[in-house]
Amino acid sequence: MESEQQTVKTKTKKPIANARVGIVDKETGEVIDDGSLIYVPQKVRIKGFFMGMQDGFEYLAKSNLKSEALNVLLLLISRMDYENIIRVSQKEIGDVLGMKKQNVSRAMKTLRVAGVIDPGEFHAVHLSPDIGWRGKVTNMRKHQAKLTKETMERTSQSADDVGVSMLSKLSESVATAG
Repeated sequence: MESEQQTVKTKTKKPIANARVGIVDKETGEVIDDGSLIYVPQKVRIKGFFMGMQDGFEYLAKSNLKSEALNVLLLLISRMDYENIIRVSQKEIGDVLGMKKQNVSRAMKTLRVAGVIDPGEFHAVHLSPDIGWRGKVTNMRKHQAKLTKETMERTSQSADDVGVSMLSKLSESVATAG
């Protein structure tokens, strides 16, 4: 009898390599389905992650931005929120980077002129989605389409303005010649 108890004890203590489980009906206790127990990890969320665009980085490398502008850009990217919204004051940038406010202002203007940042609403700026993006890819594509549409409208209006000004100059030169 002792030997039977010992064998039972050893059988229960051994780990089972491939444990089989099933769905148990709580009312009847019946095993409805056999299956294997697997571990499914929670979705991993990485803090401070953004997508960088290789072509955008190449543009930055070739744009010959001065170190002040690049330092400001890196700080802006580090403070970027979803949909590329960046809300940080020039004073705060100056304090963090040890720069004078006028130097920060000059660096911000340099970044705007280079097309790296765009002014936003409520004292915010937006990083160009051609440089990087933080958020859903579908929203990035929508934002890029919106920017492309706005650019097309601006260029067609400016082309019309150029055409009107050229016509007015031509008519003036014809009037003075005639």
